[in-house]
Amino acid sequence: MTWIIIMVLFFSISTVAILGYASKARLDKWLVPYVRSQRKREQLTYPLHLHVAICNHYSPFWKGVSQEIAEHRVVTWCREYPKFALSHRDSEGKQPVHTFFYNESDYNPKFIDSLCKLHKDGLADVEILISKKHDTPEGLKKRVEDFRDVLFHHHNLLEKDQKGNINFGLIHESIGNKHQQLLNLSQAECDPSILKSSGCYADFSYPYTIDSAQIPLFNSIYFTPDQKVSVEQWSEEEMLHIQGPLAFNWSNRLWRMVPRIENGELGFYHRFTPQRIALWINSRVNIRGASNHLFIKLHTYGAVDCNVRYFFGEMGLHSLCYELENKYNDGQKYVLHYVSAREMYKRIKQLCINGKMKDKTHHLT
Repeated sequence: MTWIIIMVLFFSISTVAILGYASKARLDKWLVPYVRSQRKREQLTYPLHLHVAICNHYSPFWKGVSQEIAEHRVVTWCREYPKFALSHRDSEGKQPVHTFFYNESDYNPKFIDSLCKLHKDGLADVEILISKKHDTPEGLKKRVEDFRDVLFHHHNLLEKDQKGNINFGLIHESIGNKHQQLLNLSQAECDPSILKSSGCYADFSYPYTIDSAQIPLFNSIYFTPDQKVSVEQWSEEEMLHIQGPLAFNWSNRLWRMVPRIENGELGFYHRFTPQRIALWINSRVNIRGASNHLFIKLHTYGAVDCNVRYFFGEMGLHSLCYELENKYNDGQKYVLHYVSAREMYKRIKQLCINGKMKDKTHHLT
């Protein structure tokens, strides 16, 4: 009788724990659409080009620290990252290019100037991260455009498009520490048409697996949720969304039963393992008609001190790049490309435009 009671208690506690985990991970919102999406994937073709970008949600004053601590965080990246990057090369002989999505709320001209040095050396790029402030659409537009202009005119960052307008990549604010609540802009605040009119060339925010802002669309590159990008079409008028990988990691299970969720995050609590690369590849984030190109957008929170220690003190970034270069860059099955967020966008655009040109030539002949 005692054993029966123990077993009932065990299964009751396990059920409550699993349901709690499922609720926290928002499985109720995205599990069914995720399963359905797995049935409609293109077959991969080889050699497979892997375009890898790391997008850093960068807030030097994370947790409201002092100027001195925030400066130490920036100095550490500027000192340690070149040592790491210059020891690695992809198939084109290019080193990794880190993208700092810098928090507009943490603006400090000295910090940005330090990152500019990495940018000038071809080791990093700087784009925009927007924090939640419950703005009106007009207020959000002004904040974005003011910060955009500061980065371009005062720091020689960002670029202009073919029409002469300054453009930028964007991430909506989130705090990646598991002990804090994840924050996002409301749907009204992050209206793509508002951001597009301000010069945003692509949104790199998703996936958000533990937040109500996550939409039921995964492992995709799209203009709108019902308009995935393909080589036959391209739009300069609509916002491009580039998602990171989302999958179940059965090799890393919670309580040895429930698979953890793989969402491309790197850090102290999300350490790199070789098995994760296979999950990123199998997520198949690509554009239709170009199944030999995969876009692997990873992310991290680079002002979280334990992440910095993991990346440089424990050689976490080195482990990632060594694995990519040794096993995913043979030139026959895999071709590795290190890209910034902007370069990822440009390669997607080029594949689409080339596809349109081929399609026109085909119809003419």
